[in-house]
Amino acid sequence: MPRAAEGGGDLARLPAEILQAVWAHDCVGPAELCALAATCKRLRAFTDGCAAMWKAKLEERWPRLRGAPAPRMPSGKAEYVARHVAERRVNGCLAGLAEKYYTKEDVDGDAADALTDPWAGDGRDLAYLPPERTQEYVVSELSKAVHDAAPTRSLTGQYYAKKALRTVRHAALKGDVARYLQRKDTGAYQDLEAAAALVAQWCQPYLSVSPAAIAEELDELADLTRAKLQGACPGHPAAAARARPPLLTDEEGAAVLDALNAVLYRDLRFAGNQSDYYNAANSMLNRVLEAKKGIPITLSVIYASVARRLGVVCEAVNFPGHFLLIWQRGAPQHVDPDAAMSGSDEDDAAAAGAAAADADPAVLIDAFNNGVRMTKADCLSRFSVGAMVNSEVFQPVPGELVLLRMVRNLVVISQQHSQEDIPFMRSVYELGLLASRAPPVEDRVMLCRIYIHTQTNLAQARQLLASLEAQVPTRLGLGAELARMKAKVEELEKEEEARPAPKRRDGDHADVEFAVGQVMYHKRYHYTCIVYGWDPECKASWQWILQMGVNNLPKQHHQPFYNVLCNDGSTRYAAQESLAPAPDPKPVPHPEVGRYFDRYCGAYYTHNAQKRREYPDDEAFIAAWAEAHPYIADPDAAAAAAGAEEEVSGLPAQ
Repeated sequence: MPRAAEGGGDLARLPAEILQAVWAHDCVGPAELCALAATCKRLRAFTDGCAAMWKAKLEERWPRLRGAPAPRMPSGKAEYVARHVAERRVNGCLAGLAEKYYTKEDVDGDAADALTDPWAGDGRDLAYLPPERTQEYVVSELSKAVHDAAPTRSLTGQYYAKKALRTVRHAALKGDVARYLQRKDTGAYQDLEAAAALVAQWCQPYLSVSPAAIAEELDELADLTRAKLQGACPGHPAAAARARPPLLTDEEGAAVLDALNAVLYRDLRFAGNQSDYYNAANSMLNRVLEAKKGIPITLSVIYASVARRLGVVCEAVNFPGHFLLIWQRGAPQHVDPDAAMSGSDEDDAAAAGAAAADADPAVLIDAFNNGVRMTKADCLSRFSVGAMVNSEVFQPVPGELVLLRMVRNLVVISQQHSQEDIPFMRSVYELGLLASRAPPVEDRVMLCRIYIHTQTNLAQARQLLASLEAQVPTRLGLGAELARMKAKVEELEKEEEARPAPKRRDGDHADVEFAVGQVMYHKRYHYTCIVYGWDPECKASWQWILQMGVNNLPKQHHQPFYNVLCNDGSTRYAAQESLAPAPDPKPVPHPEVGRYFDRYCGAYYTHNAQKRREYPDDEAFIAAWAEAHPYIADPDAAAAAAGAEEEVSGLPAQ
């Protein structure tokens, strides 16, 4: 081997302690470390094996890793290289998404494939990296782009990072949902918290909803209940430290439920969210644990999961209109799905069953109303469900049906917010398609409409339409709608990518007083908005002009009209005479801002590359306008204010 590769000069002769101090210095970056490691065997071995140094470099480059478990890669250097390649891949893919989907309202589901590809072509040998680690690094980088970027900068990157993060998480969760549906509940055991955690992560793809973290919170609730139980019933078998739940008599089970009611509803003040029932957060288990407010199904999941940890089996009952739990007194209260009963356990269970005092041992529990316990007759009287109800409504249901009911609740919520958060609506219907063995025709039709509206997932839309054709003979009017949608899908698939023609501020457009990116104020309706497009005259239909009263304006439709993003999340088309520059401009919290703009500058938004091509003269126009107006807020102060005010959420606005 040549001396240059073996020697490394005087540096290689330094003691390891000095090398470690040099390597760890802030001025020595990973590129320099790799270059030094290439000079000789000793420096290479030292650099590759310096785990503490690489951990420090990792945390310096990626602050989110501080306090995280030690890297699971072969070495700290390998971890750093893998994350660096992931970061480069994500940044490149986000730029490609912005270019590909600028004219569309969403991204295709296959966007995840480009991000989680084995990174071929990046010049790095990462064949040793398992697919789940690839996904982990990509999710980490996308989360950083969504949550760690300045709220007024890199807006286009944040916008597409959110969409990409949703597709990557959903791609991984599809397998989890399929595995959950394939499992069989063992006896009375229902893993309701797993179903609820899947729904929460699917519908909140921008957050990390950890089943382990949820289980830990439920464990803590169980510990509080044990302490309460020990105080009320010293020596109770369920009051012992965390262990395999015991077999309980009916009296012991009732004592557990009394203690659980006291902890949840009296001490911690869990309650049904009566005032904001249709808020999507009520269906997210992590949010319900945090806010201590929810709807019957999520509160029931918490109640049953804690009770199971203490030896009481409360099974899910798909009661019409109000989700309930059922506790079968006298039934074997054995809740470990992986352990079989011993002979003595079976004897104890039989004795407990014989001791049942009531002819009907079933007890219904309403977790939404302070854990009140009822008989079946009480339940029918309380909820007035009608004469058509039979005994089947009190039968326990498997976790699969609990998951489906959660999805149906979210379908209703998403329909109420369909114009405010189409990505959320799409996510809910896609989950329903995965979770149902026979998805309703209406859901499949709605998902096709969403795909056509957003011009995404056209291949999936075509497959859905093909599967729906068999339903045509039994559904009046469905055939005509399917034919129209099929023709529209074919039209969209044949269309070449249409780029808007540039609009210049020339003589023909001299009457256009405002520019794309300008923060405006509506004189009549008093909303703040951002201009993201303009027409020299109103391009809307006559029906819209008459409906909106445009003909009553002094200049009617013979004036420039502006496409604007409003601070209430809506998108509108406003006449020039109705708008004025905002006297106190602030960032506008609209979910589509990043689709068109890359940065907020204190009074206006700078265009991204796609918007700049569409309106090539507007950015210079608005910059000159801003310079001529001294009241414009300082950009740094505006950015700081925006950081304090902006709120990021994956749920529909409530």
